[in-house]
Amino acid sequence: MSEKMTVEKIAIMHAYERGGRIQLSINSCPEHWVDTSFPAWDWVHYDYRIKPEPKITINTGDNPPFKLTQQECLDLRSWLLDMTEEAESETRTKMLIACAMLREWYHDKFGYTQ
Repeated sequence: MSEKMTVEKIAIMHAYERGGRIQLSINSCPEHWVDTSFPAWDWVHYDYRIKPEPKITINTGDNPPFKLTQQECLDLRSWLLDMTEEAESETRTKMLIACAMLREWYHDKFGYTQ
């Protein structure tokens, strides 16, 4: 069982209150986390955490591929669009293609476009 400070417990409960997804783990099995829609906040028998954002693997040909969260994916796309305005013609074309691929991949992964 991981001993959480009161501040950490409050942060988890606030995240739940704001609509965040929460997971719980039975103290006797701390490596196994399951989603919970209605946490009982029984810190004696369970441990709770904010559900980690899934990391998205993007294979750029680099070794190893890098992983992004949903927000990092959006930030990268915004950055690419900003940089595209200042790039030379050939680079701009490659960056726009990368943006389109990122947008399509993001939509497939999360079912959402932005």
